[in-house]
Amino acid sequence: MVMAKMSEIIAKIFGKAGGSVVDKLAGVADRFIRTKDEKAAFEKEMTQIFIDAEAAMQKNVTERWQADLEHG
Repeated sequence: MVMAKMSEIIAKIFGKAGGSVVDKLAGVADRFIRTKDEKAAFEKEMTQIFIDAEAAMQKNVTERWQADLEHG
């Protein structure tokens, strides 16, 4: 479920190619993370990183729209 949410966020940021990024990250994580707790912590942290990236992207779009409206 968490990886699916990350895939959705990445797809918004990077388009369809973003899904393969998440799959590759998950594959790397699976090779190095041994416990369920470690995996859960990794997924939580990665999800937050992706959410923050999406929020920053949306903020930039909003700022561009505001500048466009102010300058006609």
